[in-house]
Amino acid sequence: MIILEIVIETLFSDIIWGSIKRIGSGVRWLILNRKYSYKEIYKQEWNGRVGVLTICIIAAGFLFFNF
Repeated sequence: MIILEIVIETLFSDIIWGSIKRIGSGVRWLILNRKYSYKEIYKQEWNGRVGVLTICIIAAGFLFFNF
């Protein structure tokens, strides 16, 4: 049972972090479109942090405009 938990945890953490990294690299690609291609930006650092920041800004916008 522990092995199954480890596999599921690893799978979900990789999927979630990969999605956040793709969001961050997409945002960075929109900003740095003329300097780098998407593949070059995806290989660089800070994509995950930019993705988390983007998700936080979107969530704060929803909360701000709904209340």
